[in-house]
Amino acid sequence: ADDRLPDEAGVGFCDVGLGQPGTHSNKFTARDFDSWSQSFYRLLERHVEELEGRLGCRCGQCCAPRVVAFAGKRQFVELMNANGRVGRKVT
Repeated sequence: ADDRLPDEAGVGFCDVGLGQPGTHSNKFTARDFDSWSQSFYRLLERHVEELEGRLGCRCGQCCAPRVVAFAGKRQFVELMNANGRVGRKVT
């Protein structure tokens, strides 16, 4: 059913640690998440650009995700810098 959700409900899924097996976030370090973050953000940006191209819109708002949900708190904390660690920031 996951493959039908983008077209039927406008919902899509992506992995933060692309190519890394496992769903237990405690097996990954903050450094792992940090190394995955830029490719994750680029994936979201490419998604928006692709949708804009399909719709012919270039405002940068129409096709942006309205909601980004994470499978767990740790993923959110690490990728959104919600832990307030100095020196790390979302780009």
